[in-house]
Amino acid sequence: MDEYHAAILTVPADWTVDTPIGLSQQTVDEIFDDLHEGMRVLIFKGAPVNAIVAEGEIVDQVLVKLDEWPSVNVRQRPMNAWGKPTDYVVPLRILYTRAEHNQVPLTTILDWADSPINAEWIPLDRDSYERFTNWP
Repeated sequence: MDEYHAAILTVPADWTVDTPIGLSQQTVDEIFDDLHEGMRVLIFKGAPVNAIVAEGEIVDQVLVKLDEWPSVNVRQRPMNAWGKPTDYVVPLRILYTRAEHNQVPLTTILDWADSPINAEWIPLDRDSYERFTNWP
């Protein structure tokens, strides 16, 4: 992957811009060194939506581990796209959402992404990121 870091972050189908986005301990262990402030994140809603619906930006490299910060105001522990509780909250600012007719569908994602949509976090190189953000 080149020096520009971006990723697809999977969320449940009922995710809204007001819902915190979480990651599991396993995913954080795998990606923590690659996270940085300003990193772009494309939000992929899981089934039955199966599309990129928004873009966000990491605002701080410090992830909030929910078990260590009981004072964090999260009404319900965020779930991942497969309905499992997550361990961390991602410090993310939503930049924009896509209208339903402008969402990037799963078929396009599978054609362009280097890995299948079966993980919470899918790294993207600069070219892939730009293809997704400039679609359609």
